[in-house]
Amino acid sequence: MPAPTAIPAQKSAQAREILGQLRRLQVHQTSMGAQSLEL
Repeated sequence: MPAPTAIPAQKSAQAREILGQLRRLQVHQTSMGAQSLEL
């Protein structure tokens, strides 16, 4: 997946939202003791 140097604001906001969801998922998995999720 290429990483462009200039990311549009909309894509940046989308990426932030997705990263936030992944972070919440990781915390949820970790709290359940399933630490197989590597991010």
